Amino acid sequence: MSEVAEQIPGSFRKGPKNGKVLDCDTFKKVIVEKLRMSSRSDIHIGDRQYFAYSLEDLKDFLHRDGSDKLVYKPECFDCDDFSYVVMGREKEWFGGSATEGSKHNKCGSTFGIVWGDIRSTEDDTESNPHAVNFFVDSNLDVWLVEPQTDHIWKPTSNSTFWMTIG
Repeated sequence: MSEVAEQIPGSFRKGPKNGKVLDCDTFKKVIVEKLRMSSRSDIHIGDRQYFAYSLEDLKDFLHRDGSDKLVYKPECFDCDDFSYVVMGREKEWFGGSATEGSKHNKCGSTFGIVWGDIRSTEDDTESNPHAVNFFVDSNLDVWLVEPQTDHIWKPTSNSTFWMTIG
């Protein structure tokens, strides 16, 4: 077991309890609209229903997950790799609370990965090909998550997104 995984408390596995169930068409529509994705964009979603939980629950997960302590290595363990690790850990955390009878027992999580020219402020003028995580909350707002630092922000109008996995 990795040093980071050993530091994760048992409550890490207890995911969100409250939120809203979305069908796959609604989830996809929110992604397309809020990220202003074109008809040529690749949007990969694999479940029929999704569970959108609160931003506070996401922040709690990120605080506990510890992946921001991992070491960046160009090409070997870079932005897309960080995004995959955080998505996998979120799926583990999310699934830990999907017990029989829970609201999201038969739902996927609204947390995924997005690739694009991703800028963190409206003032950014330089192209920034990047992969980060995205999250649709229970208010149907979309948030971007920098998996290397846990920084959370809303998508900017000067970003362009071309592929998601949710």
